[in-house]
This record gives sequence, structure tokens and C-alpha cells, in this order.
Amino acid sequence: MNRIYIIMLFICASLNVIAQDNYLEKYPVEILEITSANFEWNQFDKDDAECKFHKNALVLECKDKKSHAVTTTELDFDVTNVDYILIYQFDATDLDDDKPFGIIYDYKNGNNFQTLCFGKKNFQILSYETGEKNIIKEGLYKIENKKNVMVTVLKRGKRLDFYLGSQNLPLTTIRNHEMKNSNIGFYVEGKTKMKLTGIGYRLIIENEEEDKD
Repeated sequence: MNRIYIIMLFICASLNVIAQDNYLEKYPVEILEITSANFEWNQFDKDDAECKFHKNALVLECKDKKSHAVTTTELDFDVTNVDYILIYQFDATDLDDDKPFGIIYDYKNGNNFQTLCFGKKNFQILSYETGEKNIIKEGLYKIENKKNVMVTVLKRGKRLDFYLGSQNLPLTTIRNHEMKNSNIGFYVEGKTKMKLTGIGYRLIIENEEEDKD
């Protein structure tokens, strides 16, 4: 019985992953250049951090090995009660286990936000609450193209599914996360920098095709 139960759980989990992937196929997302007028990134030039446009990219740098830096923009819809897909695009050629960087979602302010960040082989989902960093989840991963990394976030209710690359390879899932803030962005930790190149997003409307008729 235990073996049958385990097999059934595996089948259900596999079907659920397929169902989530179908949403990504059904709702294709256009990736906009980071310099698009749709976004208003906070730029700065300080002693410990810098964020500025360079050519067709936005370069975010942390200059303090014991700190972190972020840049964010606000989505043009309320994230609290809708489902949607987000795609982040960046260059990860300078990945270092001691200097991780990655994406931000559900950003309230510099002391309260969620981030998925990457080292050379490991990833972590971190939660900053009143400035205190907590590890929510961690694991291993492999990037197919470090010069053009794509991270996709699929939000369905309180569930967040994370995918890597243009092939949408499943990375991890967060359940029971209540999204509250429409600001998203990028994150660097330690003395390092990352090159941000694009963002894409769209709402999930179940009867979108029927609504068009």
C-alpha cells in the first residue's frame, strides 16, 4: 500500500508540474528591454552601492562585502488578487558563491522583501523582514546560458513556481505565500555587480480567448 501511495503522489506531482507548464505555453510573455519606458528603476550612486544604465543594460553593483543592494520598479497592476507570469532576464557570468545575486519579488522597502538568489551551483530563497535575513528554501541548479539567464515566476493564488531558462526548467515552488507588494527588481549581495537586461510580465486570464470573441 505504501508503495502504491508513493507512486500515486509522484503521478499527481508530475501532472501538477505539467499543468503549471501549460500556463507558460498558453500565456506567452514578451520580454521588454530593461530601458523600456514601462519601467522606472531607482538609480543611485553611493559609496556602498551603485545602479545606472550602461548601453542597453542596467548595472547594479554592491561595493560593500558585508551588505547588499537592490533596484526595483513597480508593476502596473495590483498583485494581491490576480495570477500572473513574470520573466526576469540578466547576465550571470560573474557568479560567485560568496557574492550571490538574483531577482526580487514582493518588495515593500529595503528591509522587507523576498529574493531568489544564485551562487555558482546553489540557489536560495531569502525573506528579509525588518532587515533580518531568513532562508526560506535552498537547493541546487544549473544554468544553460550564463550570458542570458531567464528566471520565470508563475503566480497562481498563493503558490509561486520558479523556472529557469528559455525551456522553463522547474526550479522550485513556494506555497502559501500571500503576495502584498507590486514592486519587483534585482538583488546583489557582497562586493559584486550584475547586468540587468530585460523584464516581461502578463496577467493570466482563464477565458482570455473566449473574451476576445
